[in-house]
Amino acid sequence: MKRRFLSLLAFVGSLVILPFGLHAEAQDAPAAADTWVSADAAEADASPEASVAEPSTTGATPGDVTVPDGYTGHDLAPPSRDAETSASTSETSEPTAEASSHRYPLRLADRPLTLTEGTLRLDQGILFGSSIILQLAFGATIGVTDDLEIGVTLPVGVIGTIARDPILHATGRLYRGDVLEVGLRGAVQVPAFTTGNTDARIGVPIMLHGSGIRFRASLDLDLLFTANVSWMLAVPAELAFNVTRAFTFGAQGWIGLIDGNVAQGSVNGFFNIVVHNGHRALMDLRFSTGWAPAEGDVLFTIGASFYPQLW
Repeated sequence: MKRRFLSLLAFVGSLVILPFGLHAEAQDAPAAADTWVSADAAEADASPEASVAEPSTTGATPGDVTVPDGYTGHDLAPPSRDAETSASTSETSEPTAEASSHRYPLRLADRPLTLTEGTLRLDQGILFGSSIILQLAFGATIGVTDDLEIGVTLPVGVIGTIARDPILHATGRLYRGDVLEVGLRGAVQVPAFTTGNTDARIGVPIMLHGSGIRFRASLDLDLLFTANVSWMLAVPAELAFNVTRAFTFGAQGWIGLIDGNVAQGSVNGFFNIVVHNGHRALMDLRFSTGWAPAEGDVLFTIGASFYPQLW
């Protein structure tokens, strides 16, 4: 029963409550064009007899205005008479661009394998069916860097009763391309609230990005440490289509082989709605349903994930 529940939880956790990432890259803020004005030019401009030199990008001498390629005289702003103010403005623009580079993408199809740096994900999920009265799960995951996230998930049974031990997990991105991403994921469930057994899982997740389409899958090895170590080889997968920026639908499923002779799996359909501020995702709302042969039941999952940006 523990293995059946953990297998189901691992699937729901990795695909519904704990997205692979997480999955185009975050938009960088456009850099402002630089304009250089010498002190002599500022003084000459203040004089009534001063003449305006033709804009030039080469051969600048003291008193000339140096202009980047492609600019005309009409593009020039009046020379600044407060160098400190100009320097202050330039300095404050750089952190804004850097912070924007870590913004978590709004569209589900654009989100990367791992959370972006400084992004926190808070997960809540409800799983229910005719054979399962109510199962809950809570989780928190943080993007340490753009290529590494760590987190914890707490499965809970009937409201107010702890049914399973916490699961610690981490995902690192090993390769990042325009279309393909490859990573390494590890998770461990150690007895903390129960007298159960230790369960460990290691997997190699991959993600493919297309035009409004995202496919993710993983090859996972699960080890349950009892008197005799039992193992399971599982392959979870998901295909998602972005209909709009905020609405996604798709299919997900998994298949596993326990101790080399017992196969399990499930197939689900889902849709996801993103609550956003026009620039980045604030919250995901997801609903999924499908057949779980191991439980002999149609299961329903309702989940919500929040994305506060810590830094």
